[in-house]
Amino acid sequence: MIAAKLAVCISATVILALAGVGCGGSDSAPATPPTPATSAAPPTPATSATSYVTGSVTYAEDVTLSADVVLEVLLMDVSLMDVAATTIAEYVAVNPGQVPIEFEIAYDRADIDERLDYAIQASITEGGRLLFTNDTVYSVITRENPDHVEMMLVQVN
Repeated sequence: MIAAKLAVCISATVILALAGVGCGGSDSAPATPPTPATSAAPPTPATSATSYVTGSVTYAEDVTLSADVVLEVLLMDVSLMDVAATTIAEYVAVNPGQVPIEFEIAYDRADIDERLDYAIQASITEGGRLLFTNDTVYSVITRENPDHVEMMLVQVN
């Protein structure tokens, strides 16, 4: 029976020691609160809500662009016939340099419905006057379409 009491006392001492409490009376050190563990920064989500359509625009004509031109590239919802397309996102560059001109349009992935159709439209203007635009549909994102396009613009007379 003494052995059983001794085993209980030893077990209690081990448990109290692990908890930071002494087994004796006043001669034991006061319990110190456990130090909080340092936590790493919260993990970043595996996927971002922002996605991108990238590409470039060029044209066949031998025309040097002035410093006053503006390139505007639009990501548009073109799903509905006989209705104006809705702009989802845009990229605008003032004085973008000479062709080919690279672009990157950031958009919120939540704005995309996989059942709908999306396309890129591009235009180069100077002083508000349209110089170049696309005459071909450049479908993107959904229905196995790419998220990178190489666009050929045509000159507007």
